[in-house]
Amino acid sequence: MKTRRRWTMALIAAALFGLATGPESVAGTQAAQAQPASQDTVQRMVAGRVLSEASGAPLPLALVELGEGADYRAALADEEGRYLLRDVPPGRQPIRVTTLDHKPLEVFVEVPEAGVLALDLLLRLHPVGLEGITVVTAAEPVAAVGGAGAAARGTPADPELRALESTPGAVELGLTEGARAEPITDPHDPESALYVRGAASDLKLVLLDGAPVYAPFHLGGLLDAFQPGVLESAWLYAGGAPARYDGGLSYILDLRTRPGRAESVASAGAIDNLGAGARVESGFADGAFLAAGRVIHRVGTDGFVGDPLPYGYADALARLDIRLGARHRLAATGFFNREAVRLNENSVLTTPAHWGNAAGSIRYNGWLAGSRTEITAALGRFDTRLPIGVETPGVADGSSTRARLTADLVRPLRPAVTLAFGASYDRQEIDYSSYAISDSGTIWLARNGVADALGAYGEASWRAADDLLLRAGLRANAFVSASRAQLAPRLALAWYVSESSTLTLAAGRYHQYLRIPETILSSNLSAAWSELALGADTLGTFAEEDDRLAVAGANHVVVGLSHSPRENLRLGFEGYYKAFDGAPEVDDLRASGVDLWVGWELNQWAAWAGYSLAWAWREELGATSQRFSARHLLSGGITAPLPSGVRFDMRLATSHGIPFTPIPIGDRAPAAGEVVTPTADQVFDAENERVLAGAPEGSYLRLDAQVSRGFRARLFGTEFELVPYLKVLNALDRRDALFYQFEAGRDLRPRSLQAVPLLPVIGIEWRG
Repeated sequence: MKTRRRWTMALIAAALFGLATGPESVAGTQAAQAQPASQDTVQRMVAGRVLSEASGAPLPLALVELGEGADYRAALADEEGRYLLRDVPPGRQPIRVTTLDHKPLEVFVEVPEAGVLALDLLLRLHPVGLEGITVVTAAEPVAAVGGAGAAARGTPADPELRALESTPGAVELGLTEGARAEPITDPHDPESALYVRGAASDLKLVLLDGAPVYAPFHLGGLLDAFQPGVLESAWLYAGGAPARYDGGLSYILDLRTRPGRAESVASAGAIDNLGAGARVESGFADGAFLAAGRVIHRVGTDGFVGDPLPYGYADALARLDIRLGARHRLAATGFFNREAVRLNENSVLTTPAHWGNAAGSIRYNGWLAGSRTEITAALGRFDTRLPIGVETPGVADGSSTRARLTADLVRPLRPAVTLAFGASYDRQEIDYSSYAISDSGTIWLARNGVADALGAYGEASWRAADDLLLRAGLRANAFVSASRAQLAPRLALAWYVSESSTLTLAAGRYHQYLRIPETILSSNLSAAWSELALGADTLGTFAEEDDRLAVAGANHVVVGLSHSPRENLRLGFEGYYKAFDGAPEVDDLRASGVDLWVGWELNQWAAWAGYSLAWAWREELGATSQRFSARHLLSGGITAPLPSGVRFDMRLATSHGIPFTPIPIGDRAPAAGEVVTPTADQVFDAENERVLAGAPEGSYLRLDAQVSRGFRARLFGTEFELVPYLKVLNALDRRDALFYQFEAGRDLRPRSLQAVPLLPVIGIEWRG
């Protein structure tokens, strides 16, 4: 029994740790065992799929066990939820199925003397019967424990909390530099700056079914990151990611949608006074599809907040899966989102700022030459527009287009060893400009950067002992546009100290083209000013050799510990150190931090909390300089039953220290006698009295609450569930915003532009 228990833990740990290529690698080993037997070979087998009872979605990496003692068999479900148990003893046998965020299932089956017993296994989501996503860090998995309509909150891996560290794309695409190129802008005047939450550098890699996206999260905070029920998993790597990934100097987030339910037509959705969303899925002869969309319509919000709501948002997602025989499948995913905010009308910024993605991918999954293979062709485009200028109004436009072609293969060499290898091609193009809104349409700046990269990797996973798992790999990248080649080693270890404790250690080297515009503009900016001084109408004639993106690098070391002292209690810790190099914005930058989380569940109750503390600094000549910053994120929540079948859900998110990037927007000349110091922190008048208090503080606080109750109904012979709900968004009425700006003659601190107000939302959800 002890040996079986250890072997079982090793299988589970392999699934959690995401060896070799994330969720596909361990599942791939079992899928290798699941290849169909020859027709003339008589075997006793049990085969089928492991599915979520609530959504019909497959549950990859679920552990399926049969029998006891010498009759014991085990397998992990693959990414489609399929499992296969070979050489099963005949007769009555127990089958047990376990996975992290669903209730365990145990049934008895009668295994025939010969042939295949087809058996699909449905698991109930726990603790709440709602769709969720599994969020996994590089060190330890974190199961979904969301409330109604919530997706995997309350952990350091929370995608929406991570999104707080990003901007809406305005700064990351180079629009800061585009605005600064306006020749009459005074960047030392805080009253002439628009402050955008987030730093200028884009050091993350976010993939949606293999397609690169910039900011797939709705940063206004009015909606969840994605519509509930469309995501299958979200793998977050703070460091030590498998060698199949490159880029993402800060972190890598790999989002996967789920296939549509092939058994029957199903739909779900919600409509309220703020917005509406719907999801529909069905199967056909050789496949299935899933489509979902949402929009903020704002029809019923004006009466609550008094003014028209300034935010707009819409998204759409579709996935199509086609089976090409028993061992080959094609999947295609398309995603679109657009977010907009109307800025302060008094500042002449009447054009809405907007940004959004259009992305898609086509993926092949199957078996080639004895290896489980995934080939992905993906394209992502991100566009944004930001009004700039006050007395001289202008517009800054930016776009980023990225094409990726990847091939990833997993081959089981022996029971304890799995080999992963593959190759990739990546092409990025950044295009941005700023120009005056006038009859002449004078272009202040027009820049374009193109970058190509080739990559190849190999990686091996080895279960060295019953309680020890190792992963080691090497990735080679040729950054064609920068004429550089780089090697990136990766190493990870998982030690299962006991049945309730896991210690992990991961390290790795990462490289990427840096998207910040400074690497494009720095060398020839003086030529631009000279050209402007000579009266040129356009600045789009820079030397081609300057249109290069720099290659930056980072080293990561991550240590994690997971412990479950009780069956319904989970504790976790993760610490990391990162060193960045290779580009002006990140050279000699160091960062470190810790993540803590706790989750508790009992029957219909669940509570969770996550805390993340990080700090960054620059080193100069071996000593720590004064350039130091820190930030922390705290999130938590509870879901609980109330009398009469009512449910209560609450979530809290707060942070401090997330920086604001100033974007120059005006040309206000200093008043007579006014003294302006060349810093962004303080402005003094002639009497040395403080006039402005400096840039906004990087604080954020949100408390959302919801009560709901479900009712079963039947229409035209189809059973469905109706769930009326009442939400209170921003219950503390904390007026945080994405944009801040000083206004002359008003407050000493910058005012938030179009902050989200306290907002009651009344609506109804359906599932059927």
